[in-house]
Amino acid sequence: MRRCDEASCREPQPFLQLWQHVKAAESFQGARPGYVFKVDQHGLGYYLDPVQVNRSIWDDVVSKLPETWRDTPHREEQLRVSEQQSCGLSMSHSDFGFVVDKVEDEPGQKLQKGEAIVAIEGRLLAGLSAPQMQASFQKRRVEGARLYVVDLAKAEELSRRDPNIIEMWDPVKQHNYFFHKKTGKSAWTLEELQPAPSTSTSSASAEKRKADATSQAPIDIAHFMQHGFAKQKEQPKKKAK
Repeated sequence: MRRCDEASCREPQPFLQLWQHVKAAESFQGARPGYVFKVDQHGLGYYLDPVQVNRSIWDDVVSKLPETWRDTPHREEQLRVSEQQSCGLSMSHSDFGFVVDKVEDEPGQKLQKGEAIVAIEGRLLAGLSAPQMQASFQKRRVEGARLYVVDLAKAEELSRRDPNIIEMWDPVKQHNYFFHKKTGKSAWTLEELQPAPSTSTSSASAEKRKADATSQAPIDIAHFMQHGFAKQKEQPKKKAK
């Protein structure tokens, strides 16, 4: 995995905001996705609603994640950048995004070793090459940039899981359970739904070895000790008179 430390992530580029924060309006003209109609410091109009924006951004990020680990629990954090333009992170490239290897005391990120940053400000990092991931992170690496974080171990576990097995919630038992979409079976543990190792092939091989062993002629120990695996010489057949 390629590393991205402070030396390679030191010069952030300004991130271009994609939304206009205020849209003036003399009256309510219907709901607008991502905005709330109100009177604020710029007068009456539609103001950007951070709650809606964050929700829509994350929904867009999730829709682009691989289906196998799309349901990995996530959380949102804000990036901190010091006056020296340092984010105090040492990270490695992976298929899941930037993996946090080390967090310095300053400026103090709310991240832990072993977590993966799958997106920053709506830009998906998972699946990018190391140079693309580093460039995308640098471009958006400013104070307050929104990070979308998952537990790497959980994401890796889900990526190896049978895609037909989904995790669900039992409201009666107040407990998670697993459901197999193809077989229709459910279980409290994932292992119960995982396919058991196939024994048909190994059983057939064992039977074949057993049959071969019984069909072979018994070994002459005395000959083996003297000649090894060399075949015994056949006695010359007597000529018929």
